[in-house]
Amino acid sequence: MKPKTMETLAWVLIYGGGLLVIFGLAVFKSMESFAVTCVIIGAVSMVAGFFLIWLRSQSPN
Repeated sequence: MKPKTMETLAWVLIYGGGLLVIFGLAVFKSMESFAVTCVIIGAVSMVAGFFLIWLRSQSPN
């Protein structure tokens, strides 16, 4: 994967995951199971984004 593509994907995952976590927390009282699913998916995508940033920092390019 190209470094620029990896970096773009990482930031999309981080910001998108953060928005999904915030959305899940906002709707928690009305739709608990949906909110928990949103928070889990958002957190996993943020971790994937942080992993891509770490992976990018370890590449020689």
